[in-house]
Amino acid sequence: IGEESGQKGAIRAPLPRLCGSRVRHALVLDRMTRGARAPKGPKNEPTRHVVSTYKKVPLLDAACGEELVSRLEDSMRLLQLLPAGARLPCIESPNCADALELRGRWDAEVVAPQILQECPQDAALAQVVSEYDSITAKIRKLMDTIPAEDRVCSMNKAPRYTRYEAMLKVHELLNKGRRLDQRYWFSCVNLSYDYSEDFKCVGLNEIEETIAIVLGFIALYSSQAFRGEATLATSVVPSPVAVVEFDKGSLADLALRVLSIPNPQKVQGDGRPGEAALMDFICDWLRARGISHDADPSWGVHAVLSAADPGLGKPGVLLGAHLDSDVLDVDACSSLRLDREANALRHEGRVGQDCKLGVVMALAVLESLRLGKTVAGLKPTGWTVHVLFTIGEESGQ
Repeated sequence: IGEESGQKGAIRAPLPRLCGSRVRHALVLDRMTRGARAPKGPKNEPTRHVVSTYKKVPLLDAACGEELVSRLEDSMRLLQLLPAGARLPCIESPNCADALELRGRWDAEVVAPQILQECPQDAALAQVVSEYDSITAKIRKLMDTIPAEDRVCSMNKAPRYTRYEAMLKVHELLNKGRRLDQRYWFSCVNLSYDYSEDFKCVGLNEIEETIAIVLGFIALYSSQAFRGEATLATSVVPSPVAVVEFDKGSLADLALRVLSIPNPQKVQGDGRPGEAALMDFICDWLRARGISHDADPSWGVHAVLSAADPGLGKPGVLLGAHLDSDVLDVDACSSLRLDREANALRHEGRVGQDCKLGVVMALAVLESLRLGKTVAGLKPTGWTVHVLFTIGEESGQ
């Protein structure tokens, strides 16, 4: 929860307990293909991309960052969504997102404490971690004194910006000239997809493609053996039938149900967060499928699902999305309807596509994995997938 208000849920979630040393890569599903500084194609068309840097903080680490991008590219080529030889654009965004919190907290709260236990004489790392901890504690304390929809300050002012500077210092100390144990490798990106409230519709083909890319990524990553500290691109042959075995009716129904749930940023009259109804739906959905999960109204929902066969036993993949929307007309949520001919959801007003569509896609990935679906003939094996849905992203810390 609270991502739109400044990653409030992402800073509060007990990340070391939920995911520490148990995931290798994270895909956050919260980026508009037409967003700020987005790349364009040769005909000035919107181009799918990833955000790999926020506030000068790299989201990709030195050990496994190339693996993450390469597996995404391989998945897109498998689905005939990226030409041979082309690269997936990686850009820096001027904004913030939960991906930045995942990167910074992994470094400062998961890896650095372990390194300092092993090397207590590392004064430089100890100093920047202490700086990070002090600023983080200050922000959390201030967050407790303001309404859910308000920010502690602008993302470009102290203490938020100075915390991002501390994140960068920690990241650089961990990644420059240091050989980290594989337990500490972690990279993340924010994967774009083409949506806009201005369209007054949700193109389900775009949602299906994005789900397929994520499933292909999981299949390729989980089936690739460790190669020491090197990662090599897998040679993939584009599928003549680049599809996932989607039940289109089920996906449309899931999208309709999620998008129809009001998810304002303000605390409701009963004292619950504005995202509470969406949290309840997600928990019921997970419970009905026997998927293990934690939920807390102060930060959101975390769930984890693993294949019956552990396969290579690789660390998992984390999918992230936030539960709050700042582009939202609550009354518009009841206007959603399915246009079967266009394979789209039509609506009037603003229904909170950002980031309820990310929630839809993450849940659809879990369902596809649970049911053993294939992507372009490739069946994911040996996978573990975590999902993290946060409150209070849009309103700012």
